[in-house]
Amino acid sequence: MDEVKDKVVGILVGNFGLNEEKVKENNDLESLGVDSIITIEIQLDLERAFNIKIPDGDILTNFTVLDISTYIKNKG
Repeated sequence: MDEVKDKVVGILVGNFGLNEEKVKENNDLESLGVDSIITIEIQLDLERAFNIKIPDGDILTNFTVLDISTYIKNKG
């Protein structure tokens, strides 16, 4: 994994108690038990961690760690 992916996984595991073994690039947030409310909290944590602004609705429950990492890289 690269630095961005590692940080995204760290946020999902550390802040939301998700199982690190299950947080893999191909698992979407919904399959990890994340609903739309938690997705908003994840969005806010990502904004703080990466110092970016993410418009509401850009991070969706069908996103994977890879999707989120790619999104963040494209924002920077």
